[in-house]
Amino acid sequence: MLVCVLLAASSAISDHRSGAASQASPLRHLTAGQVAVPVSLTGTGVTGVLQVGQHVGLLSQHSLLADHLLVLKVVGTPPGSEDTMSILVAADRPTALRIAKSTGEALLAVVDKS
Repeated sequence: MLVCVLLAASSAISDHRSGAASQASPLRHLTAGQVAVPVSLTGTGVTGVLQVGQHVGLLSQHSLLADHLLVLKVVGTPPGSEDTMSILVAADRPTALRIAKSTGEALLAVVDKS
């Protein structure tokens, strides 16, 4: 069900990108074929390091889920939850599906040098 919601949201986002999107919107950085994917992270030792415009890889306990994803938005740690945070990344649809399938797993972000 989450996959369906993710794909529906990405289609809605792409429809609004035709000019109505604000210049301040993180979605302006999406290229053709990309969708914005929200990702919950654990072990946020990178909380102060992650910034919009950086590229990250996403690791689960089993594998590298994705690499070189553009960070569109960094959402601060929720109050009372110092070990989790969320980011919004740009990804192609197959990568978005891999990330969606990992929902509920502990995910870590590694920051690329670029």
